[in-house]
Amino acid sequence: MRVKLSATVIIMACVILLIPGAANGKAWKGIVPLHSTRADVERLLGPPGLDDSGYDIDDARVSITYSFQGCQEGLPVGWKVAPNTVVSISVSSIGEVTLSDVLVAGRNYDQIYRVHTPRAVDYVDVQEGVRYVTTEGEVQTIMNLASKAEKKGLPGADIHHEVYYKGRSCGKIVYDSKNRRDWKAEYASKLRSDQTEAGAEHAILSTNVFPRGEKELCLRDDVIVASPARVKYLVQLLRDRLVDMHIRNLSVEERTGKMAQLYQLIASPAFKQKLKEVDRLGDELLELDVEESRAHQNVWKKRGLLMKRLKNMTSEIDTEISAASSDAP
Repeated sequence: MRVKLSATVIIMACVILLIPGAANGKAWKGIVPLHSTRADVERLLGPPGLDDSGYDIDDARVSITYSFQGCQEGLPVGWKVAPNTVVSISVSSIGEVTLSDVLVAGRNYDQIYRVHTPRAVDYVDVQEGVRYVTTEGEVQTIMNLASKAEKKGLPGADIHHEVYYKGRSCGKIVYDSKNRRDWKAEYASKLRSDQTEAGAEHAILSTNVFPRGEKELCLRDDVIVASPARVKYLVQLLRDRLVDMHIRNLSVEERTGKMAQLYQLIASPAFKQKLKEVDRLGDELLELDVEESRAHQNVWKKRGLLMKRLKNMTSEIDTEISAASSDAP
């Protein structure tokens, strides 16, 4: 059996933590995310046999991600924990594992689809904090993240994202997430305090609830409050601006002015409308993929019927020729 690698899953670690409520987790072989250290891992498993943190154990390939100071481009996740602390564990089976082997009947799973790879679906168990990465019903990787109890015990924002350009830091973005029924002003004010403490240029609060009269995207206490669907666009936008200001070597005063203009743009109705248009175009692209797949299915069906008819007709001709050339009178 071929080994199923999990590089894509490691990249998705930041994304899943921006989905409110998706940060529960559990231990694996006594290793607990945000609690166990590299020394604990090597005491339990020995020195890594693959690269710096990989193991082949019990017919599975295991990759352990550790925290480190100043994570480049947000990978791995910038937890407020000591360096060399475990932040995620990815287990890729060498043998075949199907969804029926891992999913529990009656339990709810969040499903994450990819536009360009519709046959690849991730199943996220919010309560257990486990993510199953699948392709066509076959489990590629099982990923354990930090437990909600462990995460709540840590001060500050959920994620610290330090942006680098050619090895030099351009600035920081801090993120927090809330999965609540009602909005509270303290959500934004606390993240603003965390931002100041971290010395970050930007703060994003990913949430499903908003202040009265607001939805999808707004500003509170200079914190960007956004739905999970909006966060990915904002991250790219803010990252690009940090890199641009770094390259241009702008002064603190110039940076402050540029960020004020940027926030004014983000809060404007025109910007929000353009984000809605991005969503609409994305939905159209997805529907186009579905239509294309359906058209291919119809073509394949017609081709199969024609090939069957062709085979039947060829068989009839062979039968007639055989009968005509036989020795029977």
